[in-house]
Amino acid sequence: IEESNRVAAVRKPRIVNTSKILRDIWVSRRISRIQLARDLGLNKSTITNIVSDLIDQGIILETAEGVAGPMGGRKPVQIELNKEYGYVIGLEIRPESYTAVAVDLAGDILFSRTEQQSHSIDNFAETVTGLLRTLPKELDWIGFPVLGAGVGISGIVDADNGIILGSIPLRIPSPANWSFAEKVADCFDFPVYIENDANACAWGELAFHRTQKLKNFLFTLVEFHQNRSKEAYENTSVGFGIVFEGK
Repeated sequence: IEESNRVAAVRKPRIVNTSKILRDIWVSRRISRIQLARDLGLNKSTITNIVSDLIDQGIILETAEGVAGPMGGRKPVQIELNKEYGYVIGLEIRPESYTAVAVDLAGDILFSRTEQQSHSIDNFAETVTGLLRTLPKELDWIGFPVLGAGVGISGIVDADNGIILGSIPLRIPSPANWSFAEKVADCFDFPVYIENDANACAWGELAFHRTQKLKNFLFTLVEFHQNRSKEAYENTSVGFGIVFEGK
């Protein structure tokens, strides 16, 4: 047990630093090791060791050389994420339709499709698991593996624990404590997350406009559903995604 705790204590800072490095590369798109060290306040040996491991794993690539400094010297080698390391699937499930997308690690959209299909609590798990099983096969032409998936819905979601607390549009009564983790996510060998769709949109703004380094904003999502069998309030979804200090 003591040895396990010692190993965990050593690994945790490395995992945190690796995450910071990957995020800085992702935000910058292309960056040098020297600039990484400056941005993150890490020593050069830490940067060198972690970057070398990431290159060996194929997660990042060395690319063209940058511009030499004002004093001359060797030009810094640039590194960037390997867009072909894998892709991520995104699903938005609405009462009358769904949208599926696939994006690479740089955030570039590889595939997008919207189809009409009725959804409710009765077929929600079946629909999502079905799509997440068939889409990787359909997207085999992409040529690299799926790394994970995210699902957005209108409703109250405990994203950390993978629980849907309620959704009027999908007829999931509140408090439902409907376990997305058990009924959907656990069926796959890659991570699958559930999130409120307005929050997902806020994450999207941070991702697709990351070079702007957005800090504080409110994302408002309003959707009108076409289902005459429901009450008026069930045909309108209003959600807010709130971002403070980039979180």
